[in-house]
Amino acid sequence: MPSIKNITGLYDNRMQEEKIITLKLPANTNENLLTPREIEYLALAALGFKNLQIAEILVVTQSTVKKMLESIFSKLNAKDRTHAVTICFLHQLLSGSYLNEIISKYNLKDLISVNNTRKKSHR
Repeated sequence: MPSIKNITGLYDNRMQEEKIITLKLPANTNENLLTPREIEYLALAALGFKNLQIAEILVVTQSTVKKMLESIFSKLNAKDRTHAVTICFLHQLLSGSYLNEIISKYNLKDLISVNNTRKKSHR
C-alpha cells in the first residue's frame, strides 16, 4: 500500500508539471487568445485526426491546416499539437463537451470509431 508521503510526492510532481505548462502561456492569455475557428482545428487534432483528415472535414487545404496549427502553437507557446491540446484543456479552452459538439457538428462519430479500430489493430 502506498504511503501518504509517496502519494503527496506524486501530487507535488503533477502540480509542478502543470505549473511548467501554465508558465509557458503568454502573460495576456485569456479566452480570446484563440479564435473559435482555431479552437475547432485544435479540437479535431485532439480527437486524433491528421492534417489531411482535418482538411477534408473543414473543406480547406492541407497547407491551410498546417499553417493554422503552426499559428496556434505560436500563440500558445506550444511545441507540438499534444502540448497545445494540453494547454487548452488546462485553461478550459477545450473540454470533453466541446469535443462532443464538434463530433456532432461534423458528424464524426463513425470516423472516430474507424480511427480507434485502426489504432488498436496496429498495436
